[in-house]
Amino acid sequence: MRSPAKKNEYPLSMRLPEQDIAIIDRAADLRGSSRTEFVREAAVRAAEAIIMENTLLRGHGRCYTILQDCRLPRALSRQR
Repeated sequence: MRSPAKKNEYPLSMRLPEQDIAIIDRAADLRGSSRTEFVREAAVRAAEAIIMENTLLRGHGRCYTILQDCRLPRALSRQR
């Protein structure tokens, strides 16, 4: 007997004020996507950003220097 297939998608329901829906719909239209696609992409991007902000990166001293150089404007990194 076959086991039931796993779900790949799960429903998510939200109650939002009319003004929020209007701005989401406007942005989704500008992107050429549906409200659902737009909200999903925005939520996933926000979640990934928060996870990255709270993720510890480990590396050697040279790695830290390279990361610092990437964050500084080029003019400042040349002065070091």
